[in-house]
This record gives sequence, C-alpha cells and structure tokens, in this order.
Amino acid sequence: MSTSLAPHRKRAELPCRKCGFQFYVLEMHLARTDGGQPGFVCKHCFDTIEKEINREYAAEKRIAVAEKKADRELAMVGDRIIRKLNAPHISEACEEVIEQFNGLERFAEFYYTQLMIAAATNPGSKTVLDGCSAVLKFIAASTMMRGSAPDAEGMSDEELEREASALAAKGLTVFQEKYA
Repeated sequence: MSTSLAPHRKRAELPCRKCGFQFYVLEMHLARTDGGQPGFVCKHCFDTIEKEINREYAAEKRIAVAEKKADRELAMVGDRIIRKLNAPHISEACEEVIEQFNGLERFAEFYYTQLMIAAATNPGSKTVLDGCSAVLKFIAASTMMRGSAPDAEGMSDEELEREASALAAKGLTVFQEKYA
C-alpha cells in the first residue's frame, strides 16, 4: 500500500518541435520555430534559436551602421562638391586682393614691407624663410605661366639665384626709398 495520500500523476511529456525528442513540459520553452509558428522546444534548441536570432540581429545592425556611415560619407562628398562649385576661381580671388590694394605694385610693396619687418625683428625665423620661399614659388609659377618670360626649368641654379637676388635687390631699394 502506498503511503502517499495524493494520487500518483504521470508527468506530461511533449515532443520538441525542432529536434523531435520528448521532454517534460516544465523543461520546454515556447519559441517560434523554422516555419514561424510558435511551439514548444527543448532548452538546447531554444538556445540555438536565440543564437540565430541574435546573429541575424547583429548582422542587420552591422549593415544598418555601414549604410548610415556610407550615407554620411556620401553627404560629405556632396557638400565638398557643392562648396567647390560655389568657390570662386583663384583668378577671381587674386583679382579681388589686387583691387583691395589698388594694384599689384602696392600689394607687392605691402608684402615686401611685412617681410622686411619680420626679417629685422627676427632674422632667420621660419616666418621670414617661408615668406622668401613663397616669393620664389610665385616667381617660378608666374614664369611657367607666361610664354614670354624666361623658362625657369631651363635655368641653372646660378641663374635662378641671380633672378632671386635681383628681385630682392629691387625690393630692398623700394623699401629704402619708402622708409629711408
């Protein structure tokens, strides 16, 4: 005779919708299976389904982030193109600067004056050397663009030195005449 007062109940078992094995109801989880229909699955299959869902979600998120980044980069490129389209041509900018100084000679005098002040205050400084370098680059560029000017590419180092010295001497005389 049984000592238990409660009638003996058989535990209910259900088959897993994914793997087909029998499990007790308390060990089952409700999840959507391959067909998308909800059903009871075992713990192992439930974990597998969750991993698949998380992988898919992570992949979708990576794709969304990549698309967003590509959209931002495309927008930046578009902005740069628009800015370039609206930017004045270098010749227009130079013309405006020359107009502000009432001619190229006054601009050259101003530039030279500033360069000489910098050289007197701090000789050999980067500012002075960069200023001289800019003048030499300007001479070379303007020489290249003009057909009638001497060809800087064909000039030797000594000839280039003579040209730069002549320009510096002319600037020095202008400076002495103006400030002497």
